[in-house]
Amino acid sequence: MSVWRRKATELFNIRFGPTQHETIYDVFRTLLGLVKEAHNRGDEDQLKKIYEYAEWCSTQRADDLRNAAGVSFYEHLVDDEVTYQAILRWIKPTIFSIIKDLLKWRIKDETVYRDLVDKFNVINGTSIQY
Repeated sequence: MSVWRRKATELFNIRFGPTQHETIYDVFRTLLGLVKEAHNRGDEDQLKKIYEYAEWCSTQRADDLRNAAGVSFYEHLVDDEVTYQAILRWIKPTIFSIIKDLLKWRIKDETVYRDLVDKFNVINGTSIQY
């Protein structure tokens, strides 16, 4: 079993098979729902696991893991107000730098995007450029 599958099974009890999860993209679609639920419950332990798993995938050499984390998880965080605000706290600056173009593309409004980057920089003590 691949490491990403083993981690998903151990951390989130995700099952794999033709009628369940087959790809890393399927896993991230599930995690997107779980992260919203965890934010609504204030479940810090679950949030930590989800964001760390996404970060781990984002730093792997395998393109499919990095891409799935970006397009099936991170870019959709801006779709929901709770997860949008959570970016400021839960996404590490190194990851934010990697995904900022995805966020810009997803947000589409330059002013809203710049506001997110500005807030991120203030809260995290960074100077990430637009």
